[in-house]
Amino acid sequence: MKNILFIYGTRPEAIKLFPLITEAKKELSSNIFVLCTGQHKSLRELYKIFDIYPDLSLDLKRDSGSLSELSSLLIKEIDKVISDFNPDLVFVHGDTSSSFMGALSAFYNKKDIAHIEAGLRTYNMLSPFPEEANRVFISRIAKYNFCPTRLSRQNLLNERITKNKIYIVGNTVIDAVMQISELIKNNPKIQNDLTSKFNTLLNFKKIILITIHRRENWGKNISEILQAFKEMSDRYGDYSFVFSTHPNPNLQKTVRKYLGDQENIFILEPQNYINFIFLMMSSDMIFTDSGGIQEEATAINKKVMVLRESTERPEALETGLVKVIGIKRKSIKDSLSNISSPMEKITYPFGKGDAASKIIKIIKEDGY
Repeated sequence: MKNILFIYGTRPEAIKLFPLITEAKKELSSNIFVLCTGQHKSLRELYKIFDIYPDLSLDLKRDSGSLSELSSLLIKEIDKVISDFNPDLVFVHGDTSSSFMGALSAFYNKKDIAHIEAGLRTYNMLSPFPEEANRVFISRIAKYNFCPTRLSRQNLLNERITKNKIYIVGNTVIDAVMQISELIKNNPKIQNDLTSKFNTLLNFKKIILITIHRRENWGKNISEILQAFKEMSDRYGDYSFVFSTHPNPNLQKTVRKYLGDQENIFILEPQNYINFIFLMMSSDMIFTDSGGIQEEATAINKKVMVLRESTERPEALETGLVKVIGIKRKSIKDSLSNISSPMEKITYPFGKGDAASKIIKIIKEDGY
């Protein structure tokens, strides 16, 4: 019997891997081990929602918070797990430090690697940082590159990744967001509870949802971004600006410093996944530097303004729902003029929620 190891460390990774782990446990006869690296804390709400629990959660003792420190801790601890469990196949997702170190440790131990959400590229090693470098490296050593779209497949072919290592399957985040949005729509109790919880911020003419977390936006950039939202909230007093903060305490502190006194800006603690999908569904426009939200929005037909200079998800741009606006104050403020423009028809560039079943079918045919 084969051994399969799933590695994740951040909230987005967990959301995107959990539909796949569920499908693997249902369809495969392999031994399955789930490792949480602890890169993000407090993932318990996701475990309850998806009914997936890690077999092991690492407790990383971080001092400086630097990428070098995090990477060295991760590869040391992941290597122990690989030595003990002896997997035949290691799944990693996307481009985080947990994914990079998980793949590197698997490579050092001569284990097969499956890369979920492979082939995304900006071709700028500093944007996003360090994610662009992480995912480029993982692609070189993976046996299975599971790409969300034809364009991501072509990116890998352009980099001379062997054709028989590349598969177009869609994105597992669509599996997750469709599962949760249907739960909200079809469960009156959950819907009523959420409406009651967010009643105050929902009683405005328009609802603007905001998230910021990427390292390249820390410092001067975030000051520019937050000042733009402060000026927008002054101008549009009948709009609610809902800021869902990142777990990073320094980022939370910065957000509250700039926006804490604005009456129509609601600064929320990090939200669980059901709450956040409900806020997305309720919003009229979303401002974010997140990659996953660009994908999720296409599944629920929401407009997204990307607070970055580039995106590795051009397929989202082609839907007309997503637009890259950068981080300049004027461009952010000007983008709000598009809030009442007609919505685009859903085109599902990242699949229709069946990515997990496609991936598991492929590895099952390979004997797992």
